[in-house]
Amino acid sequence: MSGFIAIVNTNGAPVDRPLLEKLTAELHFKGPDRQQVWSDGPVGLGHALFRTSDEAQYENQPACLDGKFWITGSIRIDAREELVAKLGISKDISLNQTPDSELVLRAYRHWGERCVNHLLGDFAFAIWDAHRRQLFCARDRLGMRQLYYVQNKHSLIICNSMHVLLSHPDVSQQL
Repeated sequence: MSGFIAIVNTNGAPVDRPLLEKLTAELHFKGPDRQQVWSDGPVGLGHALFRTSDEAQYENQPACLDGKFWITGSIRIDAREELVAKLGISKDISLNQTPDSELVLRAYRHWGERCVNHLLGDFAFAIWDAHRRQLFCARDRLGMRQLYYVQNKHSLIICNSMHVLLSHPDVSQQL
C-alpha cells in the first residue's frame, strides 16, 4: 500500500519542491522502501514505495511514459496477462519485469480515461497528461484504496493519506 501525493497549482505557480519533498517524506509509513518526487512547473508528484510484489522491484514512481504521461499511485493490477493482450503489447514487454504503474500508463495511453473500465485490482492513482495539461485521478470500483483531495483557490491536492493532506499548509482543518 504505497503512499502518493499530487499537487497542481491552478494559478500556474511552480510547485514548492521542498514542500512536495516534505509531504512525500511524511508518507514514509505507507512506503518505507523509497520516496521520490517529480515536478515540472505547476505540477508535482510524490511517491512512497512499499514493495509488495516481485514486479515492485522494478517500480520507480513517479513514472513516465513517452515523456507525456506521469503517474503516481498505490496500484495492484490483477489479470495482468489479459490486460496486456487487450492492449496488444505482449511482444513489447517482459511482464514479470513490468510494474503495475506502467500497465496503467499504457492503458491510459490506449483508452484515455476509459482505462479504468479495463483495470482489475485495487488501485488509486493520479496521472498527469502533459499533452492535454490535465490531471486524471481514479480509484478502483470498490474503493479499496483511499483517494482524498482538496481544491482551494490556487491548488488541487490529491493524496491517499488524510493525515498528509491535512499537513499541507494551504489545507484547512475546518469542515
